[in-house]
Amino acid sequence: MTDDGLLWEGVSGNVALEEVLAQNAARIPFVFSGHTHRARNGELAGIRGYNVGGDYHFKRLLCIDWPERTVQEHVFGDPEMRR
Repeated sequence: MTDDGLLWEGVSGNVALEEVLAQNAARIPFVFSGHTHRARNGELAGIRGYNVGGDYHFKRLLCIDWPERTVQEHVFGDPEMRR
């Protein structure tokens, strides 16, 4: 998958934003988005991107441990439940 595709899956990005992120990648360890309901993650130029995901019947929480730079996921509710 291309960098564009990975970031699209991770944060529902756009090309203009990807260019800004890539130019400043040395200073940006993470990017988080909640734009879509799909939980996804990817990487662009060393930046780890996360689309948090979630819906009315479940919530997803991402916790960052700094300075270790680890991300831990917690899900509340049932993501498999259909409305």
